[in-house]
Amino acid sequence: MNQLSSQKVNLKKSSMVLSRNVDQVDRASFADALGIKVIEKHDKYFGLLAVGGRSKSEMFVGIYEKNWKCIQGWNSKLLNQARKEVLIKSVLQSIPSYVMSCFNYPYFCQTIGEYDG
Repeated sequence: MNQLSSQKVNLKKSSMVLSRNVDQVDRASFADALGIKVIEKHDKYFGLLAVGGRSKSEMFVGIYEKNWKCIQGWNSKLLNQARKEVLIKSVLQSIPSYVMSCFNYPYFCQTIGEYDG
């Protein structure tokens, strides 16, 4: 990877999660070969829960709450409708852009769309 992009992976900050089905000997050999520590689970990645459960909506609660806090702060500043719309389109729609590139979540998009109304 670093030959093509001239970027290097920081192995001190890197970690990997392996399936429960991988035994301890194999875990240790992977960690030694790659020079990366093995952990049980990642809590968050770019503000999202790294491992989702059965309910996909739980994964996006953090983004929804972050957007809602921004809107509540703007409401206290007595902005007119046009300025709120510009803020929503420029700020709030950029927050979940990474997530939208990875996941399909139409209900969450519909909820964010209700901010405009």
